This record gives sequence, structure tokens and C-alpha cells, in this order.
Amino acid sequence: MQLGARVLFVGLEDIHPPTKVAKIFEEVVGATETRESKILEAQAYSISTNAWANGESFKRLAAADADQHSAITNSAARAMLFTNQQLAYAAAPGHNGVYEPVSYTHLDVYKRQVIRLSMNFGIKPLQMSKVIVSCGPISAGRPA
Repeated sequence: MQLGARVLFVGLEDIHPPTKVAKIFEEVVGATETRESKILEAQAYSISTNAWANGESFKRLAAADADQHSAITNSAARAMLFTNQQLAYAAAPGHNGVYEPVSYTHLDVYKRQVIRLSMNFGIKPLQMSKVIVSCGPISAGRPA
């Protein structure tokens, strides 16, 4: 068994520097505190900046992964659509078939619209030969 005393702390109270050096001593203590303050500010800035950078990198990686997944999925969907269109065309080809490409000129489309509208208003097809078509802008009710 060991007996004795353990000293945990030794401190001095109310110790002041001599009055001749008191001002300089306060400047040194102030400079030390300012230095410690600047170090702590820099560490806090480092932590916040690194946290922001980690979050930003995660966000950008997630966006890139999402774009990659979207591009792959859309490409696969377009390929399947093309394949299905090929199968449908092969199943129903023919003269004026459902999948046969049709091209209309601007006048063909316009002629179909005039015929459809004339039938809605009860104009007979023979009277349609008297219809004048103007492709320009209309001002004051007259063709330009």
C-alpha cells in the first residue's frame, strides 16, 4: 500500500507584471489571443468549406449518374421502338398500307382542308372550282 498525496493543480492568482512592462505584457497577451482566434476562425472556415465541397461533389456525381441512366434508358427505348416499328411494317406492308409512308405537299393538305370545310358548310364540289386561294397576307379583307 502506498500512501501519499497527488498534486493535481498548481496555480497562481493575482499575479501582475511590473508597472513598467504592463502595457507591453498586455499587448503580448492580446496578440496571443488574436493569433488563437485567427487559428480557430481558419479551422472553422476549413470545416465549412470542406463540407460544402463534399456536398457539391456528391450532388454533381448524383446528377451525372442520373443523366447516364436517363441516356441509357432513352436509347434503349428508342431502339425498342424502332425494332417494333420494323416488325409492324413487315407485318403489314403493301400498297397504301397502314405503315406505308405518305408525303403530302402543302397544296394537297390545303386542298383537303378546303374540301372538308366546304362539306361542313354545304358547298358542292363543282362549286369549289370557283374558290380563289391566296397564299399571301390578307389586309382589309382583300388578298395582298
